[in-house]
Amino acid sequence: MKKNNPINKYVLVIIFLALFAIISIFLISITEHRSDANMNNKSNSEKLTTKNTEDSSSFEETTSYNPADSAIEEMSTVPSGDAAKHLIDFDADFPYQIRVNRTQNYVIIYGIDKNGRYSIPYKGFMCSVGKDVKDTPTGSFKTSDYYPWRLMVDGSYAQYAIRINGSIMLHSIPYYSAHNDDLESEEYNKLGSNASLGCVRLNINGIKWIYDNCPKGTPVTIYDSDSEVPPVKIKKVKKIDLNDERANWDPTDPVAGNPWKDGKETDESEEYMEYPSETTSNKNNLETTSKNNSETTSKVKDKSVSKTTSKKDLETTTK
Repeated sequence: MKKNNPINKYVLVIIFLALFAIISIFLISITEHRSDANMNNKSNSEKLTTKNTEDSSSFEETTSYNPADSAIEEMSTVPSGDAAKHLIDFDADFPYQIRVNRTQNYVIIYGIDKNGRYSIPYKGFMCSVGKDVKDTPTGSFKTSDYYPWRLMVDGSYAQYAIRINGSIMLHSIPYYSAHNDDLESEEYNKLGSNASLGCVRLNINGIKWIYDNCPKGTPVTIYDSDSEVPPVKIKKVKKIDLNDERANWDPTDPVAGNPWKDGKETDESEEYMEYPSETTSNKNNLETTSKNNSETTSKVKDKSVSKTTSKKDLETTTK
């Protein structure tokens, strides 16, 4: 019978230990590699999270942009009125917006800036809204039909009538007939107070400027604010002496033959209207502007304006 060789046993043990060591080293290497990978992933994840946070913050800053903020910042250094005319984007389809403060009976014309916001206060006019203020609707509208003369519901006539909402129009002080020298002078003297049947009345100086410069489709906003200070100065309207032989003319009418013009007299007061608090900042005005008028220019194919008198023009309209 053959005996086992003890040397062979030792060899087997050594081989077994060597294999065990190799396997252990291999497993340790794999564990360290996975640990390093996890750490790298964690680091990358932290970097990605930081980047996403920064991107999110940047996105929030972008999406929370308020047009009023820029407008307010601009208005702190930018002039209004004629001094700001160069800031208006006259290439826009509708370079102006008409805003009517129903509570205080004035109209402010805002110009559109290069960013498409109506943020530039340009002109201001006194007006008269409805005797019953509710007859003049608040809201956002657009100008549509334009009439050089328009027959009103009570049989009077108005110059430069511009439809904005159904029977509601912007127009001149009423006339007894469709003639420049037949003005209802008592109504002229009511400018700045509630006087109409719902339309918005202006003197010829104001309504003709709108008629000539604001094309069909111009945005109109009518709103209430008893605390707003207009961002542009508004001249007082000089009342007509009813005993004056020229009383049947609108003193601001530029038509040839107007005796007020021929007499070289001032047709508008050089005094300005006073409002609740001249220390009120433009910020409140611009926040209201942005809230009610974040409209930007829109492309409209039909930019033509009907300004011819016809039988249809003699249909009755709210005065």
